[in-house]
Amino acid sequence: MTKAAERSWPRRRRVVALVVLVAAVVVTVNVTRHRSSGPPTSPCGAPAGSYRVEGSQIVSSSGKVFVPYGMTVFGLAYPRWAETVKSDDAQINATATAWHGNTVRLQVAPTILLGQSPFDASFLAALEGEVCTAEAAGLNVIISAQYEATSHIAMADAGTAEFWKIVSGIYKHDQHVWFDLFNEPRLFPTTRLTRTPAALWDLWRNGGHGYTGMQALLAAVRAEAPENIVLAQGTEGAQSLTGLPRYELTGQNIVYSIHPYFDDGPEQPSPAAWTRNWGDLSAKIAIIVGEWSEFKSNGHSCVRSAPTLVPEFLNYLTAHRIGLIAWALVRGVLVRGNSLTDPTTFPVDSPFTCSPTQLKFNTEGAGALVMSYFARQARSR
Repeated sequence: MTKAAERSWPRRRRVVALVVLVAAVVVTVNVTRHRSSGPPTSPCGAPAGSYRVEGSQIVSSSGKVFVPYGMTVFGLAYPRWAETVKSDDAQINATATAWHGNTVRLQVAPTILLGQSPFDASFLAALEGEVCTAEAAGLNVIISAQYEATSHIAMADAGTAEFWKIVSGIYKHDQHVWFDLFNEPRLFPTTRLTRTPAALWDLWRNGGHGYTGMQALLAAVRAEAPENIVLAQGTEGAQSLTGLPRYELTGQNIVYSIHPYFDDGPEQPSPAAWTRNWGDLSAKIAIIVGEWSEFKSNGHSCVRSAPTLVPEFLNYLTAHRIGLIAWALVRGVLVRGNSLTDPTTFPVDSPFTCSPTQLKFNTEGAGALVMSYFARQARSR
């Protein structure tokens, strides 16, 4: 990620906050469902089947290669989460039906779960409910630790490890639930603590300066859940995996996640750039595009060449057998209006522009291409 992209993080947080505000004003919900009494246990039962990582592929218990694709749902990442659970459920079900997905990624705020001692029971009930909704729809679930709306830490801390002890203990017998350790580590070569690539990746893996490294987070999960697949996102806001395999985590069933939002900076997005930053590793280690989107905005996730670049990007993922979790089924991003089945499109008779726009009025983006791509993936199962 370039310095210009790094500076664009505040704009991206404002975009996300606007999406949440739009959802919050139209949704109310009762979140008392699926609450177990006593110590937390899996509320949905464990669906049949399991997954393991073999070399660079995720393999199901039937021996078939599994390529995850679907949507990110982020209501549980925000302080007003109780107002968005109904909307989350609708997005989960739409992922499985209209969008032909096989996986949903739930962004969850550890600071909210741990806001009460020993944990916030109503918040945990909401998480349990969304996992049950997803599994009932035939989806696998990725639970992702998300801090951007409740804290601005650049990397995990001790609270993150405590969060995973609770959550992984609940789903340790459910191999359809995977754990995404920390959303978008904001470790850059330009920051004070990580002025060299070696220092950056050492902090990412081993921690230090008050941060908890990915290896320690993995250990917290494995103490409770020895088999579930775990995702570890790369550095520079999850845009780079260039430090692997030298700093590869020790353990099994690990998938590395990349968030390759397009960047209209000095290094233009291209197959060469994708290969250099993460694609060349896909033959050696398991990789997933754990979050990505393209829609009209003034942020770093928008490039004017998107109408031709998006198909090229999707073809690149297919060729490398890399899964894709898109962001997100909310108005103005991948869907045009209130309908979760009405995808955004790129303009036909005029150029695609990257300009300021109110999300609720935006109809331009990659939604239709993503929907078509997921449908093709579903047909090839």
